[in-house]
Parts: sequence; C-alpha cells; structure tokens
Amino acid sequence: MSLLEHELTRVTTDCVILRAIVKTLARLPTLEELGIGLESPASRALPPVLEAPYSTVQRGAFVRRCRWYQGIAASPRTLQHHCRVVVRACLGPARIRAISSLPLPVPLKDYLLLEYDEYR
Repeated sequence: MSLLEHELTRVTTDCVILRAIVKTLARLPTLEELGIGLESPASRALPPVLEAPYSTVQRGAFVRRCRWYQGIAASPRTLQHHCRVVVRACLGPARIRAISSLPLPVPLKDYLLLEYDEYR
C-alpha cells in the first residue's frame, strides 16, 4: 500500500499529510487506479474505514476526503505545479535548506516549501 492509499483510507479527519502528498506528485492516480471505490464498494475490497466498528463520522470523513481527492485528480495539474515538482526534485532531499537560501520572493519560497495551500 502506497503512502497515498494509506492517507486516503486511514481513520482520521486530519488531511495534512494527504495535502502534502497531493502537492508533491506530478500525476495523481484515480481512486479506481488505487483500488478505492466509493460508488460500488462491493466490487472492491472495502478500505478499513468502511468496515465495522468505525463510526458514521469516520466514514463521512473518509468519503469527504475521497471526494476532495477525486476533484483534484480529475483535472490536469497546472504548469505552476509541474514547475514546483521539478524544482523540488532538482534540489533533492536537502531542499528545505536549499529553498530557504535561494534569492526568491517569500511567496515563491512558501510555494516551493508547500506552505501555500491551494487545495483547501
């Protein structure tokens, strides 16, 4: 199970990690590609969040999270987003220190550091 699948199906109302994952991927797989079904869950293995003994609130949070993800995954990523992915990939694992030292405006640094949340 990928980190994306784990974050989509975990039992929580917190989406901080999921939003960070969405910001760092150049292409988002569909829920169907991930094996997560909302329309006909009987045709797929149910994610743990849909099985008993989880509450209605937890199931509702799961469905909202998946609907939010579907909306983002259905549209093409922007050129701005692809540029962020490329810059972050070029800077490598030490990107936090590298981005902070770049001669860029603060809003652009925030965007590269995933501080700007365009997916609310």
